[in-house]
Amino acid sequence: MTYMTVKFDTDIAIIEPTTRRIDAAFATQFRADVLELKRKGYHKMILNLSNVDFIDSSGLGVVVYIGKMIGKREHLILCEIHPSVLNVLKLTKMEQALSLFTTEASAIEALQD
Repeated sequence: MTYMTVKFDTDIAIIEPTTRRIDAAFATQFRADVLELKRKGYHKMILNLSNVDFIDSSGLGVVVYIGKMIGKREHLILCEIHPSVLNVLKLTKMEQALSLFTTEASAIEALQD
């Protein structure tokens, strides 16, 4: 997984793309790798977007898909969101459907409660 790193905090998988773009080229493999994490038993996930400054419709679609796949009883949190990515989330009203946190530490704390 050269395009992202994954670290673990107890039962939380923290996914951090190392690429600046979440787009069509990124989306297919990303979805497969996140599904594999879920299959391995990780149902709480944090997507740290600190390196990402661009997201297109394919990228947004895969983030929404992952959020739905994880479900309401489990959790997907986005954190460290670049202003340009946050603008896309707001324009598409996805900031209302996704859990957004400023820092990775606050996202971890929210999932541990």
